[in-house]
Amino acid sequence: MNVPESRLEEIRALYTDGLNLQAHAKALEAGPYREWEGASARVLAGRLIAHLGAPRLAFAMKQSTAKRHPDHPEALYYYACEVLTRCGPWSTIRYIEDRMRTVDGRGSDDVRSSWYALYAETLGRLRDFASAWEWQERAERFPRLDPWPLVCRAHLLEMEDRRPEAIEVAREALKSRPFYRPATTLLAGLLADADRIDEALELLREADRRIESNTVAAQLGYLLSEVQRHDEARAAWERGRQRQRAGG
Repeated sequence: MNVPESRLEEIRALYTDGLNLQAHAKALEAGPYREWEGASARVLAGRLIAHLGAPRLAFAMKQSTAKRHPDHPEALYYYACEVLTRCGPWSTIRYIEDRMRTVDGRGSDDVRSSWYALYAETLGRLRDFASAWEWQERAERFPRLDPWPLVCRAHLLEMEDRRPEAIEVAREALKSRPFYRPATTLLAGLLADADRIDEALELLREADRRIESNTVAAQLGYLLSEVQRHDEARAAWERGRQRQRAGG
């Protein structure tokens, strides 16, 4: 099933704004995710499904898309993210390096930026921070509309235990795009680790009102339970479950 590019753009815009349930509703109009054809469409489907309570289906979509389209840099990138999560840094290093020429030669600026930042994170997990920062700086040279490279920078600082700097960079990312989900959850975690629970809760509560993210709801519920606000925590978890059920 070929999804028209105009429909993909509508879905992508909603997803970018954190409106996952609305993006899902629009996507269902095009037909079941499993039947979508084309690398770009299947990549988008995998990204969206991952935020709708179907991680196995999301992984299957990303894995199969990378195998079907081994020369498609965006498909390779999102599968590489799964490799890091599931297999660890050594497998990811091999996967990235084996496909570096393909991404360098065919990737858009956004994909190359994300690919380099992923390589930086992987090197950071191996504690090779000198090399990690070289690749992170390469990632930040590309112009792009979203603050993803700032989120990656903040995460790398966190890995080095430079948490005050990480907090400032995460705030910079949110200033660039308010309620950007990756920056929101990262900053909330950093604030909580710094015993600034009230700030973290305020950030998550506001994000939970603005975007349709089960991840934000789950993190909010966890922090509320940590400060013994159990009724509020249950309500947050229920919102997260509803968002997952809507997608499942």
